[in-house]
Amino acid sequence: MSSIAVKNLRRCKKCQSLYDNNSSSNKGFCPADGQSHERSNFDYQLTFGISERNAQSNWRRCTRCQAIFFNGYQQGRCPADPDAREPHRADPARDFRIPYGRPESEHVRAGWEFCTKCDALFYAHSQAPEENHCTAGGEHQAHPDAYRFALTHGRPLPVLIDEGTELNPVDE
Repeated sequence: MSSIAVKNLRRCKKCQSLYDNNSSSNKGFCPADGQSHERSNFDYQLTFGISERNAQSNWRRCTRCQAIFFNGYQQGRCPADPDAREPHRADPARDFRIPYGRPESEHVRAGWEFCTKCDALFYAHSQAPEENHCTAGGEHQAHPDAYRFALTHGRPLPVLIDEGTELNPVDE
């Protein structure tokens, strides 16, 4: 099976969630203000279609809010629902594998966490904690015993992710 990476994933400046910035028209829904997500500095890449050591699978893109969320529990809460009671809707096409336990480096940003309230992947080390908004109310909440994720950014693809495993870009 060929290895594939999707690029142009961004951290929202307003809510700290990772979202898919590939669509020119749909930038999703941010829980901070109900408007579109606002992209930050790095262009992150996630993989699917490969087996990678030290990576958790079952992360999906929500087809409504564009956030990357864990699809293994209750599917969280989607900010596209005005009452924030509906779960995220998983894109069945991609099962992202998100690496954990990697040290931060020039092209790896550590500090990504799973929110126990909305199930979204969010950046927990923001210098602006007042911009940490969760769909379920208040700030995102990380589980103290959960994986600590690290995402690749800012490198031209293909990216070497693990002893000999190359990722190839998907331009969408």
